[in-house]
Amino acid sequence: DVCSSDLDIRNLRERNLNGNISEWENKQMLQNILNKQDLLKKLTDEIRQENKQKNKIAHKFNKQDEALLQKQKEIQKLLDEVMTDELKKLMEQLQELQDKFNQKLMEKLLKENEFSYKEMSDRLDRTKELLKREQAEQKINKTINRLNKLSEEQKNLAKQTNEKSLSKDGLTKKQKNISDQFKDAMKEYEDAKKINDELKNKMKLDDFKKQKNKINQEFKKSEENLQKGRKSKASNSQSKNSQNMKNMAKAMNSMMQAN
Repeated sequence: DVCSSDLDIRNLRERNLNGNISEWENKQMLQNILNKQDLLKKLTDEIRQENKQKNKIAHKFNKQDEALLQKQKEIQKLLDEVMTDELKKLMEQLQELQDKFNQKLMEKLLKENEFSYKEMSDRLDRTKELLKREQAEQKINKTINRLNKLSEEQKNLAKQTNEKSLSKDGLTKKQKNISDQFKDAMKEYEDAKKINDELKNKMKLDDFKKQKNKINQEFKKSEENLQKGRKSKASNSQSKNSQNMKNMAKAMNSMMQAN
């Protein structure tokens, strides 16, 4: 546990002050502290790399989304605060001390560096929380965009079905494609809910079970009617589903505004 490094350093300091520790024990406790410091650094580097990747995606696909870009900057600032130059210097000094043990140097370092690992770990936790929430938000926003796009595709297909401009097989193939894309969009939303469940401060996310079942039922009706050549009924179901998906996207957007 990264947080326990603060306790380890205090314990090491107290035992040295009491003179109740051997050189071998000193080295072992130092190694334990260094291991935890290394873990903190690796975790920080991992989050920093993930944040850089998200920055690239944000600039490429969401240039208009100023709120998202601002959040990325806040995360980067937090990361810079976690692994400071002072901490890096101390880690180097402790490693040097571990390689070549010096009692006086160790006492000097322990006395001069009364910092809190718990504070750094808390910062790291807050940063990870921000990253996870952002990841969930991006997936939900992607789902909303896909629903609006599918709504338009379904609307156009309803028109083509009514006009009888395509063959039965052509219409059925297009309808199945929209249905499959809807399933993918719902999977994206479920992934967002799973990420949300990992957050300490969870967003209030609806399951949209009724809306999803209603849309899937209309898909089924559309496909059955197309297979049986009942294009007028199929077009009616398709038009209904276009509105259903539009309403679902609107409800998701309202839900996110409330969070």
